[in-house]
Amino acid sequence: MDLVQHIKPIIDWLHFHPGYAGVFTFLISFAESLAILGLIVPGSVVMSAVGTLVGAGIIPAYETMGWAALGAIVGDILSFKVGYYYTDQIKEIWPFRKYPQMIASAEDFFDRHGGKSIFLGRFVGPMRPIVPLVAGMMRMNKIRFYIPCVIAGILWAPAYMLPGMFIGAASQQLAPETATRFLITVLIVLTFIWLTAWFFKWLISKVIDVADKGMDIVWHYLKNHRNTRWICILLQDPLNPKGHGQLTMAIVAVIFIGLFISIYYSTLHHGFFTLLNQPVHQLCRNIHSAFMTKVMILITFVGYKYVVGFVSLAVFSWLVLKKNYRAAIHWLFVSVTVIFSVLLLKHFIYSPRPGGLLDASSVDSFPSGHTTLSVAIYGFFAFLIARNFSHASQRKYIYSFFIALCLLIMTSRVYLGAHWLTDVLAGSLLGLIIVFLAVISFKRAISPKLKLKGLITVAFLTLLACMPWQITHNYSEMLQIYTPYWPSYSANLDSWWHQPNDNTPLYRPNRIGQPVEFMNVQWVSSLSTIQNNLQKEGWKIIPKMSLIDLINRVASYNDEDHLPILAPLYLGKPPILTAVNYSSENRILILHLWASNIEFTDSNLPLWVGTLTYQLPRSHKFWLHKKYLQNLKEFDAPPDELKPFLRGFKYHTLKYDADKKPPHIPAYEWQGGVIFVMPNSR
Repeated sequence: MDLVQHIKPIIDWLHFHPGYAGVFTFLISFAESLAILGLIVPGSVVMSAVGTLVGAGIIPAYETMGWAALGAIVGDILSFKVGYYYTDQIKEIWPFRKYPQMIASAEDFFDRHGGKSIFLGRFVGPMRPIVPLVAGMMRMNKIRFYIPCVIAGILWAPAYMLPGMFIGAASQQLAPETATRFLITVLIVLTFIWLTAWFFKWLISKVIDVADKGMDIVWHYLKNHRNTRWICILLQDPLNPKGHGQLTMAIVAVIFIGLFISIYYSTLHHGFFTLLNQPVHQLCRNIHSAFMTKVMILITFVGYKYVVGFVSLAVFSWLVLKKNYRAAIHWLFVSVTVIFSVLLLKHFIYSPRPGGLLDASSVDSFPSGHTTLSVAIYGFFAFLIARNFSHASQRKYIYSFFIALCLLIMTSRVYLGAHWLTDVLAGSLLGLIIVFLAVISFKRAISPKLKLKGLITVAFLTLLACMPWQITHNYSEMLQIYTPYWPSYSANLDSWWHQPNDNTPLYRPNRIGQPVEFMNVQWVSSLSTIQNNLQKEGWKIIPKMSLIDLINRVASYNDEDHLPILAPLYLGKPPILTAVNYSSENRILILHLWASNIEFTDSNLPLWVGTLTYQLPRSHKFWLHKKYLQNLKEFDAPPDELKPFLRGFKYHTLKYDADKKPPHIPAYEWQGGVIFVMPNSR
């Protein structure tokens, strides 16, 4: 008996006893919100798993969300009461006695955010069970606690369940037995992720401790031996002469150099690191939207060479003016080194940029200059600011901000199609290497702290002045350049009807460019004529979904609501027409049509290409359909199912050789061929 058969009775029982599922959900969210117990219970993972069962239709949606919200609210209130009435004893109870930093970090969080911490803490994993306890210990006003507690609890439940609900709903697009295995796999994977995250968190803390002790031993060994003492003298930080931070940074820089060389070699020889280049590029093309392109262009301007160059010049001038010569020299080193290293590498490495843009740059792609420049300049700028703060938590926020900024710039370069993934990875490594070298050198001598107000003001005002100029002069051009380009073709109508050429698509790729669906419909007619004809024949036209429609679709038990949540894409666009036919009791026909990018030289009628596929009516007991795939093979080919609805049109079917079939497309789909449709009047 396989795992599906073991789990089936549990799922079956939950389906027929949804009330118990609500009680279970309440207990999990309640336990996850309690102080101490909430640190152990993997509530977030379990809530995602519950959401998966909701999306699959096994348990009801709104009732389950209500139970989850109620459990969270009750758990928070109880934790608040415990903290309120046992203020003095809390710190003497395990685990707070052994790990006092847990309370300290929650108190720090509470001090920084005040009353907002009740709301924010609900969505921050480590703080969730502790913040209500600390609020009680601090004797927070009860009304001020209850209001954000209730609001956060109501919002938290759907927020943590929705991802799982979408996964569960998406599973309904699979074959029933496959869907069962998929759902069980999701539940197992979620549990595995929690266990893995917990294990790696524990492991990383141990590794850091061991590495810290190991580096300390290495540092003392180097320092106490004549032949290696020069290394310590070269790296030693006078502010922390016994510390090994400089040595650690140097070793990390060497590791990054090795990684950079590996990516460089892989780029030259199309090796391991380039395997994700094309899938990531295709994904970005397929999720492209006009709004996101505008946002990404603005982000990429922050790392543009002229913008960063003027910021660098302004900061250097300010450092010189304030007589911070040591900082100025190192700033100049970073600026000059990053420029020459990028120019040198682009000169010696031939790496064409990704295609698919209206006006692709002819400059070599490797490494990403935007990324290298941004990581180096903004990275060293972050160091100059952070060194003025003594608390690690303050430095963490500074570094986190600039890391996020650099990650956004890197993402913008890949999203816009300006660089391959390996380009930005190599650029980030090169930038970090330069920063580490500069920081190691800078810390070898004592330098006065900088006046941060002036430094930040100069940098920010320069950036603020450059961005409008950049937007005014280059935004429209960049918007045109970074618009994804899909080639168009011309054809003769009669030639298309009798002998289609290679420009007509045979399959639809998925979002990463892999063929997933046979394009078995080619239809010449106006869209309104096609739509009216299908409606007369009993087909239902599916409108575009709003957010409310999406939520209702996930929570619905109606067969017609359970179409794929993620619209299939062709040439980066969703279908222009989706129609569904429910005339058969044992299967549903789904038709998707897209513009073909093919124009006829002898006709004004457009050519639409699409997919016609089967879907079984939704069944909560999907594990009973073990012969789903076999049943599909027994159905008529999808194009044959369309023929009875084509009154007023002429059609014929063309079958293609098996050697043209991509491996992931089922044979029974391919064998049905492509149906060509056009008006009778032609």
